[in-house]
Amino acid sequence: MIKLVHKHNKAIGFVFLFVAICFAFSGVGLDILQQGGNVKRSAITVNERHYSYNEFSRAQSNLEEQYKKMFGDRYETFTKTFNLNIPQQAADQLVDKALLSQEAQSIGFATDEEAVKRYIRTKIFTETPYDPTQFKAILQRLGMTYREFSAQIKEENDRLALINLLKDASYLSTRDLQAQFIRQETQYGVIAASIKTADLLAQVPAPTDEQLKIYYETNATRFEVPAKVSYSYMVLDSEKFEQLVQISSQDLEIYYTENAAKFTLPEQAHIREIKLLYPKESTPSTMADVRAKAKKVYEEALSGAPFPGLVTKYSDDLPVKLAGGDRGWIQRGVNTASFDKAVFAIQPGAIAELVETDYGFQIVKVEEKLASSLKPFEQVRAQIEAEIRRAEAPSYASAKGLEIMNSAKKDNKSLLEIGGASGFVVKDSSALLAVEVDPEPALAGLTAKVLQLPSGDRLLPALVEVGDATLIVQVKEFKETSIAPLIDVRSKVIESIKTTEAQKLALAQAQALLQSVQASPTTFSTTALNMKAKVIGPVTISRANPSNDELANAPRELLSALFATNTPPQVLGRYFPTQDGFLVASVTTITKPEITSVKALEELEESRQQTQSELTRKVLESTIALLKARATIEVDQTILIRQ
Repeated sequence: MIKLVHKHNKAIGFVFLFVAICFAFSGVGLDILQQGGNVKRSAITVNERHYSYNEFSRAQSNLEEQYKKMFGDRYETFTKTFNLNIPQQAADQLVDKALLSQEAQSIGFATDEEAVKRYIRTKIFTETPYDPTQFKAILQRLGMTYREFSAQIKEENDRLALINLLKDASYLSTRDLQAQFIRQETQYGVIAASIKTADLLAQVPAPTDEQLKIYYETNATRFEVPAKVSYSYMVLDSEKFEQLVQISSQDLEIYYTENAAKFTLPEQAHIREIKLLYPKESTPSTMADVRAKAKKVYEEALSGAPFPGLVTKYSDDLPVKLAGGDRGWIQRGVNTASFDKAVFAIQPGAIAELVETDYGFQIVKVEEKLASSLKPFEQVRAQIEAEIRRAEAPSYASAKGLEIMNSAKKDNKSLLEIGGASGFVVKDSSALLAVEVDPEPALAGLTAKVLQLPSGDRLLPALVEVGDATLIVQVKEFKETSIAPLIDVRSKVIESIKTTEAQKLALAQAQALLQSVQASPTTFSTTALNMKAKVIGPVTISRANPSNDELANAPRELLSALFATNTPPQVLGRYFPTQDGFLVASVTTITKPEITSVKALEELEESRQQTQSELTRKVLESTIALLKARATIEVDQTILIRQ
């Protein structure tokens, strides 16, 4: 093994991680079978590897399909909530894929022609003998030469060989795995004593007037009253300015050209289909029966049997069945990637490859097809004009607001006076508002903007932008930040003083308790109760499961000290501050797991997989980062723009 590692020391930074393999090899065979011929321009270039725009588009579509399967009907919501930048992720995957392939080739991995032929026999012709004529037709349909196809298969196999080698070389030893398993699963019996500050408040005497005064003056900033403001405001709704936007014919044509994708009709197909559905309560046996039936019906369709008759005889989708299986026109991108791949790869009159779904199978016949096309300019002219007006209107509103504000200042008029003349409604915030309070939900952040106005501009109309909204505001009353009088915060001052003194009592009690239980660890509970502390436990925790309801608020430092203990019973050497007081704790028992039982062996194997996967993920990320640092990578930034 050591010789093997030294022989390939250039690659020792790589590890295999099955998740990483999935991403690195996602679409091996399937993606390759979609690739077209060479193109002159590249979407992404990694050293000498060029990815075409079609390759990037497929990678992006595959990623979107994965997310759609993950999130289902909530796909759109999740992509917005988590701000998923799918184009960037797809680009990153292609870059990582190229880097790994190039590194594999640089250390001597080379797939021969026999491996390519084996791939064709096992991955393409899985259920039928190899047919040269059929394979040639596949290549023609994909727009690829055999040389291009072979080169891509070799690239994928080289990378796979490197990953498999490193998987063997980085295998975790049983001894290390057992040691880590024991460390993670060792259980610690713990007993703790809680001393809460709130329980000691009653013991603190009321402070004197002199104590109140001193504390108030020393901690004045704790009783600060934030600034508040009341103001009038006028919203210049951008919609009212849309018709003022000046647009030339040239503006419309430029917008049409630059946003061609927005006005492009996707490829469409008029289809008929047969749906064979899994039973509501499916079992492996019943699902296998549906699969067998689907293959039988598919063979009948391929043989030339009248498709409407097959729909009537076999389809489980009643509404479509009554229409002879007619689904009408279907656009590319509406259904799953596997559906689109099958349907849009064939000519009218042909039967698509059998499509498997989560609910069963689809057998599809394409009646007619329409190629992707750009909508005529005149057809979308009104839409373009509306979009430009919406986009430009806010700047017109802002310009109008500036004009109104300057006029008001010049004529020394208030916002209320200029409101009627301008045709916009002037509203009032009424009461004094703090920074976090706004007069309307749609104007979030307005009060904060008003509070930030320079003092010299507060009494004059001022222009403010909040999001896409343009407003003119005028302050009516401004109350500066101030310190509340003692008489107004007297109760808070008393509470603060008593809490501070109670914390001192709790600290003294924790120190005394710690000293007592250290002298006699076996009487921990009795000693704690006698000193008016609340006893917690005994509870059992481990590194694998460190949480416990009774110790939910235990600080991390306490857990670290617990797991560092070797010989029970042992009182931890210090007390630990918590949000509401102090904890003193003792380890009463330490129980190591048995590693020979069936359950332990199962957990050990699960631990092996988790540990190795996590280790590999971290090493793979750092290794790819290193490869990126020394690589020449060029990405056409236009492909990263999210639609």
